Amino acid sequence: MKKPVIATVAVSAVLVAGVGVVYVTGTYDGWRDGRQLKSACGGLVDAAETQRALGVHRVSGKRLGDGCRAFDPDSDKGSLEVSVHRGRELDELPLDEIRDPALQLLPVRGGWPAVVSAGGGAKAYATGSVPCGKSADDAVVVSLRAVRSSTGTDADRRGALARLMTRALKNAAGKQGCALPDTKDVKDVAPGFDGMKAPGEATGTCRGTGLRSYEAVADSGAPIEQCVPAEPDGGREFKITAYYGPYAKAPRHDPHRSPYDYVGASGNRGGKAWTTASCPAGEALYTIEPLTPSSPSTDLERHILQGFAADSAQRHGCGKPIGADKP
Repeated sequence: MKKPVIATVAVSAVLVAGVGVVYVTGTYDGWRDGRQLKSACGGLVDAAETQRALGVHRVSGKRLGDGCRAFDPDSDKGSLEVSVHRGRELDELPLDEIRDPALQLLPVRGGWPAVVSAGGGAKAYATGSVPCGKSADDAVVVSLRAVRSSTGTDADRRGALARLMTRALKNAAGKQGCALPDTKDVKDVAPGFDGMKAPGEATGTCRGTGLRSYEAVADSGAPIEQCVPAEPDGGREFKITAYYGPYAKAPRHDPHRSPYDYVGASGNRGGKAWTTASCPAGEALYTIEPLTPSSPSTDLERHILQGFAADSAQRHGCGKPIGADKP
């Protein structure tokens, strides 16, 4: 008569043991992931914030030069690469994402010298810099490249990426002994480039053009600013960009561009036009580029560039761009 009781106890013991195995295994995975992430990334990333930003349940890490890679060890659906550059390395800043005509960048704001990609797709990009010396060559630059799952709204994704960016930038600056400007905690990122402004209605990065356009919020701390003039039908034919601090060098050292692009203080070549201005952090570069190969640079586009450059330069405390005083 006691056998059923014994059997029940035995089954219960097995079930409890099984739960214990699962629990211990899950705890061990979390402990191992945390150690690997801390060893690889130090304080550049936070595990919980990275999980939320990538939409994954686990995140481990490995070292990549002066940066690191955080990733989901269970799949290839979530990863984050953090790169840190300074000094001579700034001549070779990896700006593949910025070269992409489809990429638009939004300012993080809150005093942070950083920008994040506007899109809500699986891939995301962010970059920021902190002055650390007398010239732009002494700056610390941090860049993030993320591959995310499909969870969350576009606004949630931008906010999460901005928080990852500010944490990494703060940590990298501290390790290099560089002082951050006065900053505030970032909760969200203002949207941009999602609605066409009528001629004369732009109040952000396109204000100086006076044209119908797609724009971002203007921010004096943004190291990169962009404006996309619009065609009457809403099409996007050109992109105008301002590069400040260490970013001004990147387009001129881009191996995918012609070595004659952006040579000198101002000029035009191959459908592109550019100008420069003297700024507290060194020379700034302003460019206008076609988004399609069939869009040549004309006198009108160069005039638009001057208006954009003059407005952005004033916002960043720079002198007048070359040619801004010409009709």
